[in-house]
Amino acid sequence: MNQRLFFLSASALLLLPAHALDIDYRNKGADGVFAPTGESVVVDLSLASPGSWDGATPEHDHGIYDAEKWAVVFKFSSVNIPAGTTVTFKNHPSRAPVVWLVDGDATIEGRVDLSGARGDGDPNRLALSEPGPGGFRGGDYQIIGTGSVSGLGPGGAYGNPGAGTGPGNQGASFGTAGSLGWGATITVPTYGNSSLIPLIGGSGIGPDGNAPYFGGGAGGGAILLAASGRIHLGAAGAIQANGTPGPVGAAGGGTGGGIRLVCESLTGLGSIEALSKTYSGNGRIRLETRDFPGTVVAQPFTVAVPPRNPVQLWPETNAPTARVVSVAGVEPPPDPRAEISFGLVGGTRNSDIPLPASSVSNLVTIETLNLPSTATVTFRVVSIPSGGDLRVKAELASVDPQNPSRLLWTNTVVMPPGYHAVQVVAVSP
Repeated sequence: MNQRLFFLSASALLLLPAHALDIDYRNKGADGVFAPTGESVVVDLSLASPGSWDGATPEHDHGIYDAEKWAVVFKFSSVNIPAGTTVTFKNHPSRAPVVWLVDGDATIEGRVDLSGARGDGDPNRLALSEPGPGGFRGGDYQIIGTGSVSGLGPGGAYGNPGAGTGPGNQGASFGTAGSLGWGATITVPTYGNSSLIPLIGGSGIGPDGNAPYFGGGAGGGAILLAASGRIHLGAAGAIQANGTPGPVGAAGGGTGGGIRLVCESLTGLGSIEALSKTYSGNGRIRLETRDFPGTVVAQPFTVAVPPRNPVQLWPETNAPTARVVSVAGVEPPPDPRAEISFGLVGGTRNSDIPLPASSVSNLVTIETLNLPSTATVTFRVVSIPSGGDLRVKAELASVDPQNPSRLLWTNTVVMPPGYHAVQVVAVSP
């Protein structure tokens, strides 16, 4: 996914007269009331219809997947999750984050859980742990003929494959940097921004050498819950996007994810969590509300700020963007999936870009829009089953004479046989 990185300064909380928050979009309330019942409810995001996020909603309530926004969007008239009910999610194939737009109030007495999954414990296969929607997969321990696989995502890391002595002895990063101690030097940067625009989740981590063959955990997912009225978290109410730890707790968990709440008032005694339960970094929480008594507990801590008028849901049209234009001269599809999650090593899988079977040096070309030529553009390549994890700085190659805001950056990288996930991060000075 493209990473649009920019930073906003924190603002002081303002208390304004109570009235409904105006959130501008079409087809408000088209998905009706979301009022699940039972102890466990799984929302299957793979059933979402492709289309424009605020377009006409189909005749079901499975949401709309907007590939350009990279989000599965629901438009509810209200949300009411009762005590004792836990809502979890099955990922869309794109692993896009979740957006709930509520034309009214959202009451959560139960739990909404977008946490990442634990690592795989089967020593006879490679399997990448699944993140919460909007997050990134964890790595896996090496088996015969393979290398230890690093966690995916902009802040992904090897973890602790050698119990403190391996190639990566460090935690993954997101809102804060991961650490394992033992005198390790953190080389995995944080990413994203405090506004959570664009919406993005946490990164995965590699295996834990203290628990042989146990893979690393995935990152917490990401959700935007924007309600024109009140969001109420009851005493047992919770929204969680944590990085789930492994069995030992050295480096088995990915980072926390991203949670953004936008509402007229935020009340209740519940909790919001985007934490790592191990040595990886925490995620990001954003609270935008006109009225906040401060009784809801947010971890990591954040300061509530008033929402913009009108409420901003997506990046501006002129926001900075970065994307992979080609690898080895081959363009990726418009909606790449990085489909490298598989069981036994081998077999046929769909590739976004086919590469030569032998190890060769491949040219990676990246496009940025609305970023200066002094920006730092880096692409990360995670390889399976060889276990490679490279971060390569791209060099400015050309400026589009027809559009000076469009820059092309290039560099080469050797990719051994197998599958490779490529991701770009661009940082403006």
